[in-house]
Amino acid sequence: MPASASLIAWIENRCERFVAAYVGSDAPGRAPAIQLCCSADEARRWVETEAKGLGVPIQWVEQRLVR
Repeated sequence: MPASASLIAWIENRCERFVAAYVGSDAPGRAPAIQLCCSADEARRWVETEAKGLGVPIQWVEQRLVR
């Protein structure tokens, strides 16, 4: 990812499960990377691990703005 890029991330609550999702800020219309998790904490940690691996910051949003 470019140096100015970040992850746009959100967590959705779905019937006792949580879907963690993110897209790169340089490709907001792209299909998101997703992970089904058992808790909101697990979902947040997954996104944080992905961002750390990519070396980019996270921009948390309430929900995906562009689909």
